[in-house]
Amino acid sequence: MKRLFLALILLFFTTCLVFSQEKIEVIHLKNGSIIKGEIVEFKPNQYLKIETDNGSSIVCDFDDIDLITIESNRKNRYYLEKGYRGFVYGEFICGCMVGGAFTTVHGGQINKHLYLGGGIGIRFADDWHGDHLAFPIFANFRYDFGERYITPFLDVRAGITLPLNGAFGFYGSTNFGCRIGRLSMDIGLELAPGLDEIELYNYNWTTDYYRYYTTISRYVAFNCVTKIGFEF
Repeated sequence: MKRLFLALILLFFTTCLVFSQEKIEVIHLKNGSIIKGEIVEFKPNQYLKIETDNGSSIVCDFDDIDLITIESNRKNRYYLEKGYRGFVYGEFICGCMVGGAFTTVHGGQINKHLYLGGGIGIRFADDWHGDHLAFPIFANFRYDFGERYITPFLDVRAGITLPLNGAFGFYGSTNFGCRIGRLSMDIGLELAPGLDEIELYNYNWTTDYYRYYTTISRYVAFNCVTKIGFEF
């Protein structure tokens, strides 16, 4: 009877997990040990297999199980899993340009560390020639160095900017930061196309006269960028 009861509880918990990914199953063994994770396989009255957060699998004999419970897994929902992952960022830019940006990135988590996606945003800054206003479109690579609630990461972008005011060209950045749950902060260097106003002069030997004029020149802006993001 106890085995049948455990099997029914196990079936109920497995069904609940389909509708709630914020729950975690807890196996209490008769020897006092506790195992937390996701039950991936079970055979009534014989055994069950549970996958823990670190990716290992443990097989438990039904005769060794005292109780099966379910608890909130609110922190574990921040652990990275395969599938969709999106971000929104607020950014501060300083260097050759001074200003800010809002960007959003959408893509897929390949495994517990590697993320690939694409993003778009709006940038506004003061350039050497004047106002810089552009829409960056870019590919995004991100590598999380751990699987913890607090995890350092590397973030790389590469793409182009479509200007309303400013220059068209390559846009990219490399940032290091730290993820705390769904929040992240990072800092790094970026390259962006800019416009510079250069003053030139022309000397006429006959009249001994200097003629001054200005011209607009493209250049590559090196900036320091700090991002604060939220993932969903």
